[in-house]
Amino acid sequence: MKKHLLILTLITAILLIGLVGSVSAARTPVAQFTASSIIGTAPLTVHFTDLSTGNPTAYAWKFGDGTTSSTKNPTHVYKTAGKYTVTETVQNRAGSTTIVKTGYITVVTPKTTVVPTTVATPVPTAIPTTVATPVPTAIPTTVATPVPTAIPTTVATIGPVTSAIEASAYANAAYTQGNARLAQMQQAYQAWVVPSRPDLVKIATNARTSGLKGDGVTDDTAALQSLLTNLPSGSTIYFPPGHYRIDGPISINKPFTLFGESGTVFDCEKATQYVFTLNAKGTSASPMTGMTITGIVFEGPGIETNPAMIDAYYLQNFHVSYVKFHNIGYAAIRVNTCTDVTIEKSIFDNVFQTGLGYGVSITDHSDLISIHDNFFVTKGRHSVTTGTSQTDLPVASYVQRVTVENNYFENTTEGAIDAHKPTTGPYVIRGNVMNNCVKGVELGSGTAQISDNVIVNCKGGVVLTNAYADPNNLPAKVDQIVDNTMINILYEAIDVDRTNVLIQGNVAKGTGNGGTGIYLEPYVPNVCNIDGNVIDSYARGFQASTPSSTISLVNNFLKSSGSYINF
Repeated sequence: MKKHLLILTLITAILLIGLVGSVSAARTPVAQFTASSIIGTAPLTVHFTDLSTGNPTAYAWKFGDGTTSSTKNPTHVYKTAGKYTVTETVQNRAGSTTIVKTGYITVVTPKTTVVPTTVATPVPTAIPTTVATPVPTAIPTTVATPVPTAIPTTVATIGPVTSAIEASAYANAAYTQGNARLAQMQQAYQAWVVPSRPDLVKIATNARTSGLKGDGVTDDTAALQSLLTNLPSGSTIYFPPGHYRIDGPISINKPFTLFGESGTVFDCEKATQYVFTLNAKGTSASPMTGMTITGIVFEGPGIETNPAMIDAYYLQNFHVSYVKFHNIGYAAIRVNTCTDVTIEKSIFDNVFQTGLGYGVSITDHSDLISIHDNFFVTKGRHSVTTGTSQTDLPVASYVQRVTVENNYFENTTEGAIDAHKPTTGPYVIRGNVMNNCVKGVELGSGTAQISDNVIVNCKGGVVLTNAYADPNNLPAKVDQIVDNTMINILYEAIDVDRTNVLIQGNVAKGTGNGGTGIYLEPYVPNVCNIDGNVIDSYARGFQASTPSSTISLVNNFLKSSGSYINF
């Protein structure tokens, strides 16, 4: 009897240990989502896509109009005009988190009046490639209110205007907010730190006690490759503070969590090839799931060099956070045919190569890519870009849903956020700050949803070229450029070609050198609604190279000198 009781007690203890272990291994999910459309006319159908990490098991949505849902990826119809705040709460047995996106969905009343634009007068349309005067100096970044040490997650929204008095107040508020947000982003960058992760240290394999030296002298490439080969899939590897010389190449073919803490550096200054290649022999039919890299500084071989630091293929649920990439040429991260990718709270510092140079390069049939709360600083070419290295890629394999939200960009020699031809989208660009870039946003393809961004001291603001579209047979998509603030823009604030478009609620201030605030290239859109925009310090508020009755202008205001007038 005692023997049986002892066995039963041991079994119970083992089960309890397993239960406790499984609970401690779970991590609280982090809520995140995106939407198929953030603005449109009523009734507006919106498909919400959950992007949360941490394997949530329950979902709770509030759509801002009194309705809710508990499905993972709900669809909701907004029936009346207004701005709606969307809330998602995700939960598993370790806990729950909530994300609130204030004023996230804008629903407008359908237009009934078309205003012809035959009053437009021809002016030269070419934008010079060089200028004799420098880009204007930075606007003041001091504000009266305290500046937070973290990137703000919500953006105040200002509504459309209907009078010159409202236009003046609207513009002044936008300038104040724009300056404040620039200052907030710059101070948040200075306050960036890598958090400690004692929870991960407890369960991780210590790289230093597993063969790596971390002394800055010994090449740890072979030791790290051996460790990765021998550990089972899903292992966590802890790199204590130190300089781990990684000349590369490192090949990773099963998922791991690689993490460090403040002072953990991968020294790749001697690298001549791509350093970390993830799942290069994978396929889209069987992606590698659950790769995480966090808390590590990648010190590259310098600008104008060829190695990429991370080259990822066929990954699902790939997460990069609190990583700093410094002094890199070709690319910090390449994402190739990957799904459910989150790149957040990281720094891309001095990533540049002439004719190339990408902070994050998204290629081929990648989908559900979220790039948020990062800093792209010092110098860059395209900080975020989409496209492909393949030729004759079928349209079905173009880059799909990409969200670039709440990031800071500075000093890019071309468009900070860019799209090449192989991009379908939607490409959601929201809540970012671009400072001293040649162009804030330059998209050559894909459906665009560009809202609530601040673009400061740039030569151009938002440029949609759609270079491969047939101007006589435009696709049905309607691009959206809404509620952006542009200050000290040298050329056009908004330049659009070969697409249907909604341009609404934007504020744009030029440098007083003439020019046009909103410019349509020589094509005829099927739909073009330009509503409630305020243009300051330009000679013309709007110009269409090919005037058309399909272009609607409502409640737009220009101040070239003196007070605001309607255009």
